[in-house]
Amino acid sequence: MNMNLEIIKYFFSKSYRSFSQNGEDLLLNKYFQGKKKGFYVDVGANHPIILNNTYFFYRRGWRGILIEGNKSFNKLYKIFRPNDIVINEFVSNKEEECYYHHYNEHVFNHLSKEKLKIENLKHTEKIITKPLDKILNSYLTSCSTFDLLSVDIEGESLNAIKTLPHLIKLPEVILIEVAVYNFLEILDSDEFIFLKSLGYDLFSSMFNNLFFRKISE
Repeated sequence: MNMNLEIIKYFFSKSYRSFSQNGEDLLLNKYFQGKKKGFYVDVGANHPIILNNTYFFYRRGWRGILIEGNKSFNKLYKIFRPNDIVINEFVSNKEEECYYHHYNEHVFNHLSKEKLKIENLKHTEKIITKPLDKILNSYLTSCSTFDLLSVDIEGESLNAIKTLPHLIKLPEVILIEVAVYNFLEILDSDEFIFLKSLGYDLFSSMFNNLFFRKISE
């Protein structure tokens, strides 16, 4: 489908109020009590509108940083997210050379070797990953608040948050994609255990997305 027609269809669909995959942005809006101004970081932002966790907040006056290694979205970012900062980097826990896999459906693009599937694979490119703290710290020095961190990078979400202890400012809320679907698996997941150690409390879950809030300094 033509990208512009896809956007128009999305705006006029019955579910246009939410732009996340499962309404995660509406739950976050309820948590923030309709806060009109805020700052977010969207790791693995992908499309600026469709299935995006932060566009809902952008429309309401929030601003932030979109981190997306796939440069094919840059033109759309300029059109629909002109007031956000766009950083074309692939996030992991360290700088290393690896491969980024492109699929027919861009939401399935990923770095993970374990998840590599040949079916619908378009092409693979060699890239260099970068730690989140190395990307963000220079921007966080001028931010009065860090309200929301959204992390959705297929197979690399855990590695993306491993450098959180090195950030000069931690987010109030973290929304992270985790490949678990029941409560016992959540409590036993590496993401839950790691964020708990940083003083975060799990306050909600939605399919394979977990919502954490900072409860201690």
